[in-house]
Parts: sequence; C-alpha cells; structure tokens
Amino acid sequence: MTESHDMAAAWDRWTDDDVRIYGVRDPDPIAVFLAECAGSRALELGPGAGMVAFALADRGVPVVALDISPAMCARIECHRGARRVTPVVGDMSVIDVDGSFDLVYSTTSSLFSLLTQQQQIDCFASMARVLAPGGTVVVEAFAPLRQGAVVHRQNVALRAFDDDRVDLSATVHDPAAQRITFREVRLEDRRAPVVLPVDIRYVWPSELDLMARLAGLRLVDRFGGWDRCRYDATCPRHVSVYGRP
Repeated sequence: MTESHDMAAAWDRWTDDDVRIYGVRDPDPIAVFLAECAGSRALELGPGAGMVAFALADRGVPVVALDISPAMCARIECHRGARRVTPVVGDMSVIDVDGSFDLVYSTTSSLFSLLTQQQQIDCFASMARVLAPGGTVVVEAFAPLRQGAVVHRQNVALRAFDDDRVDLSATVHDPAAQRITFREVRLEDRRAPVVLPVDIRYVWPSELDLMARLAGLRLVDRFGGWDRCRYDATCPRHVSVYGRP
C-alpha cells in the first residue's frame, strides 16, 4: 500500500467527524482576506469539508479544491450546489491540475499533512508552477512554539465532556523529526468508539520562507490572523503571503 493511499484512507475516516471534533470556524473572514488576492481563479490545497472554498465562491471566485481524500471530495461535490467549486482528488505535493491560478492557498495547517520536508518543498515548487504571473500564495499554519504538544513529548487533552459523550485528543511529539502524531478518540453512548488518526510535520515560519525561496517565491507579508493583525511571538498561528520577486 502506498503512502498516498494510506493518507487518503486516513483522511477519508474524518469525513463525518472533522466539524464535530474541531468545531465550525466562520469561513467569512478567511474568504474576505482571500478574495482580495484571488483574481479570477483560485486553488485550495486540503479543503476538508470545503467551507472556505464555498465562502470564496460565494464572492464570485471559482475554486478548484484539491484533496487527497476521495470521501472529502465527494462531500464537497454533494454540498456545493450551484457554487463554482470543483473538487479534485490529488496529492498537494504534485498538484496535477489543469491551468494556472491567481491564488493558491491552504488553511488550518493543511501543508503540515505532508510528512517530510521534501514533500513540503515539492508542494511549494508545485504551487509556484501553477501560479499565474502576479499571483499570490497564502499559507495559514499554527506557530509551533504555541502548541502544548511541542512543549511536552506526550499530551492528552479533553475536547468534549457531557452526559453521553467524551472526546479526547492524544498526541505524541518527536521534536527531532518535527512530527506530531494525533489520535482523536470519540466515545459516545450507544455507539462504537471511534479513533481518528492525524500525522503532521510542523514547519517553523523561517523554514516555510526558505521553502518558498527555493521555489522562486518571496515572503510579501505575515499576519497573526485573517484580520491582518501583526504577527508576533504571542500569536498562535500565522497567515503568510508569498509572491514572485
């Protein structure tokens, strides 16, 4: 079984549970930010349930949504309605899609789902390859120093607790490999236990910038959120904007 097949199978298991475990994040502030960069065509890497792609399409920007999970792409297809959102099953380190894009973006640390530095470098090279002249790359990711799993090698967090439901998140951290392995555990009355896997390789902002430079891109700006607040050491995440020199 190939690594890509393993990853697709793992993310397929999240299709019905990603919103429940991580909650619903308002996609509108993200779409407002992205629409200012979008031009006439956008590509989202790792769209998950497609909420950001839908919100951006509602603002008149067609979106190609590239996800390694066939089940996630089927979910987007089922819920897109008349929106100009096209789900495509594929590997974000390769980006085998037709045409070029004025905007290529990823949110919620989707880039970290690529588990080696080389795959992440390849992703930046692929983004640069499909980026139209004058186009923009936007990457949202968590800041590693703000994560409890980075401070402690093992960690268990309680996500939900009520009369008939308990959700737990267990993590193991390998700082040498910059890898965090998550297992989201769902226990619910009258249902079988569910264990959902997540494996990531986190990237420091400076490493992200170097990957961009290797792909012929440069950092244009970095914010602490989609509201364009300034990024500093207190920010739990960053929104990094890249373009060609």
